[in-house]
Amino acid sequence: MIIHMEIFFPIIEDNFLTEHSINLLMKWIKYQESMFDEHTSSIEYWNGKCIHYSDERISKEVKYILKKASLGMRKFIQINLPQESRYLYAELPQIVRWREGDLLTPHADNIEQDGVSPNSSPWRDFGGVIILNSDFVGGKIYYPNLNLEVTPEKGLVSLHPAGLKYTHGVSQVREGCRYTISNFFTFNKNYAGFYPEDESDSN
Repeated sequence: MIIHMEIFFPIIEDNFLTEHSINLLMKWIKYQESMFDEHTSSIEYWNGKCIHYSDERISKEVKYILKKASLGMRKFIQINLPQESRYLYAELPQIVRWREGDLLTPHADNIEQDGVSPNSSPWRDFGGVIILNSDFVGGKIYYPNLNLEVTPEKGLVSLHPAGLKYTHGVSQVREGCRYTISNFFTFNKNYAGFYPEDESDSN
């Protein structure tokens, strides 16, 4: 007899990243604010907002934390897909800075809201975000199609499929500065940032 488990997304968990890891990341971030300012993207909205894992200026210690966080999110999604035999690959993560006044309108990660217009990342199957601080006001994650709002607490992770049902946004940051790790996950190996052998590789 085969039992088909019903999977509930988004997956939201507190304390996904340890206090020690968060403190190390935040200390490094505070000394590297100019790296955000220098960031340019093909999508204008993201200019000045991100530090990508591929940046050679990121310290080895910070890359270690980002990699482990990325692979941890990947594994957490995969174990919640008991009927899925394909390997889910993690793309390379990035640190995102949300300043006062920033917000993100509702969107899906692999399809436009009209279901027709070309999307810039149609290969993505899941997305995830880890909150790195809580000394700000606003900046809530919300899923309008699910009537769900997530209060951003330090260390919390939110993981969701990339399709229209899981359209999501970020409410306006009204005070302070919000920092997150964002990551995407795909069954398409061509867009992998990490591979199965990286699961046991600490370097």
